[in-house]
Amino acid sequence: MPHISQDKRWYAGLIDQRRFNVEPVIVTADSQTAVFDSEDSFYAEVTISNHSFLQTAMTGSDNDIDIIALADGDQSAVTFEILSTANNQALAVTETGDDITVESKTDGAGAPTSTAQEVIDAVNSTIASSALVVANLKGADDGTGVVTDFTQDSLSAVPGGTTPTLDPALQGSFDNSTFFDLLPITNVQFTQQTTHVAQQLAFSGLPQFLRYDWDIGASMVFAMAVKSTKLRRSRS
Repeated sequence: MPHISQDKRWYAGLIDQRRFNVEPVIVTADSQTAVFDSEDSFYAEVTISNHSFLQTAMTGSDNDIDIIALADGDQSAVTFEILSTANNQALAVTETGDDITVESKTDGAGAPTSTAQEVIDAVNSTIASSALVVANLKGADDGTGVVTDFTQDSLSAVPGGTTPTLDPALQGSFDNSTFFDLLPITNVQFTQQTTHVAQQLAFSGLPQFLRYDWDIGASMVFAMAVKSTKLRRSRS
């Protein structure tokens, strides 16, 4: 259990702060996450992780999907496919080992009728598949397009692009306007990401406003996530 130290200035135990977390998401350009308020925090241990992923490229519009592994590291053993094998079938998601299969809803002629958003919702709400991956809309697609059959494919063993690079940073601001990279306690920043790895660094003396910054190489694709834990000042 976390507890307050004798001088009542801080908690001596580390407290998991989910509001600092960023769920796995595809990153294709330099960007920053939403800003969050550190409130009375003064110390944080931050883990930035790089995940295997798959992006569909189906015929049509507004129907493509990102499938991202929840576990970091190389998860290329995980596969994903969309099938339409019968007339008037209901939308269903099954998982066998690391293989995720979506049976699209079909009409009387056996043509798929499930939209990308319906498939995403089904994958994310099925216990077995949601333990392996998270599904999101791809890019600017709005999910209203109908999916097609998608041949079984594996999640990426490495980030997308030729010699992919991504430089992550935890940034801070005192006025929620001007942000700067925070220097870890070790005085060594996150290592440049070139493969599916996770890194943890500790930061102290946090300003009020925080965000994560992704500085990505041109034409690269990464799936990034953040898990962080912090020490917290007492309000007493």
